[in-house]
Amino acid sequence: MKLINEYTDGSGIYHFPKSFLTEKDSNWILGSHMGLGENRRRKDALTIEGTFRALVIMKNILKEM
Repeated sequence: MKLINEYTDGSGIYHFPKSFLTEKDSNWILGSHMGLGENRRRKDALTIEGTFRALVIMKNILKEM
């Protein structure tokens, strides 16, 4: 949680480095190809995808508590 929160801008939007959001030959269960269909050439695409992934991770952590 601490690492994830280092990349928030305080308003709930996450700005992860591009290296955190890689696409690999695998499936969604393993954490790859989790893109939302966003055009990765758009400036906000990685922000949208990063925020989605952060929220999914936090939801899963809270569910386990």
